[in-house]
Amino acid sequence: MQNTIGLHEPALVSPQAFLDRMTHLWSTPPFNMNTTPALLGGWGVLVDYFNRVIRSNVSGAEQKLSYALPLPTGSGKTEGTCVYAALQAERNLGHPNPVGMLIVTRLIVDADRVAEKINAVAGRVVAAAHHSEHKLTSSEMAEFDVLVITHQAFMNAAEAFSARVPDRWNMLHQWSKGTRSLIVVDEALANAVDHCEATSGDLDVVLRAIPYELRGDVNGGAKPGHWSGVKAGQ
Repeated sequence: MQNTIGLHEPALVSPQAFLDRMTHLWSTPPFNMNTTPALLGGWGVLVDYFNRVIRSNVSGAEQKLSYALPLPTGSGKTEGTCVYAALQAERNLGHPNPVGMLIVTRLIVDADRVAEKINAVAGRVVAAAHHSEHKLTSSEMAEFDVLVITHQAFMNAAEAFSARVPDRWNMLHQWSKGTRSLIVVDEALANAVDHCEATSGDLDVVLRAIPYELRGDVNGGAKPGHWSGVKAGQ
């Protein structure tokens, strides 16, 4: 059952706590960098967008928010996601409306690295990677505040869901305390677009299937039997 905003406020990460933790992370090894106003502004956008998505997903609204983070390379998007996830797990402790997260990375090695970084920031095991080299059962996945999977696993689950086979998606999306209310895709999905090709022969088959009396309309008003543009064999 979804929570209702106002009556059941989700366990949102404090923006100030997030900025403080990111500032500390940025000033220590391996980064050893000064925090600039631009970085603080970018991190502020990240935590604001994440909190907005959570609020949207736990609401009863039919349309749910989603964002593409407008942050440049090197601004700490992945590190920020890890810090946010660790703080989210901390915020969940003892809260009546905890927030689960699903993080999607490009490669298996990335999934392992993200889960390890989250746990290091949290100081305890709150995240786990699930992939072909480290498979978890559905009950094991459900126990972690944060689940990290690969792009391919995400696409496979989404395709199964669209084919009305929701079990694979539900196994990733559900956890022991409800539905994971924040999904973060790290880097653009590599397999989101299917490419199809058609030869002139394929087009000719389609054209020949059109009834003779309709060919004039299809051919932009040309007389029936007169085909312009693509010819078989080209």
